[in-house]
Amino acid sequence: MKQILLFGGSGFLGQSLLEQLASQDVKVYAVTRKLTDDLLQKKTKSIEWIEADLYQPSEWSYLLEDIDVVIDLVGIVREDLEKGLTYQHVIFDAAKTIADAMEDSKGKTFIYVSTNLNTDHTPEKYRQTKKETEDYLLNKAFSTVILRPGFMYGSSRPEKVALAEKILANLEQDSPAWAGRPILVDDVAKTIGTIILDGPERQIYELEHMH
Repeated sequence: MKQILLFGGSGFLGQSLLEQLASQDVKVYAVTRKLTDDLLQKKTKSIEWIEADLYQPSEWSYLLEDIDVVIDLVGIVREDLEKGLTYQHVIFDAAKTIADAMEDSKGKTFIYVSTNLNTDHTPEKYRQTKKETEDYLLNKAFSTVILRPGFMYGSSRPEKVALAEKILANLEQDSPAWAGRPILVDDVAKTIGTIILDGPERQIYELEHMH
């Protein structure tokens, strides 16, 4: 049985991933800053929610010993400076905190969800921070697998579906822009699930590698 430590499990992609893993022979420890009644209701035999501060490894690093795969889905696309939600803090510092806690971990895999770097539809600073985070992780001793999806959409967010359909309707499959097309969040989640269960086929997964 694969044991997984998940950060960002309460988000859009995280919820899809947990649905994918619920029926698999895995044990997921999902770290969340605040345990809500909604999350507790989603607890299953396969999923255990852990209330802990990501930025305080002493609150969760005890789990690492038996973990096979660590997944970082934490991130923001827009900064909120008044709340201290900067790319540096939420994207880079979060991944660095997790990675540094794994420094002496052998035989573990870190799955990091980055973003499509070849687009101008997201803020440049956002893409730069994602790339800096990728570079930091790839220099670590443990195995790192990176996914670079673009705009993700799915039925739980109707507004995203409407926008994705509008974008796709104006894209030709043979156009350069097709490489940055919207992708179903479930397809990204399925790709992560396959990496967990079967191992990675490559180190970096671009959009065309996700099913």
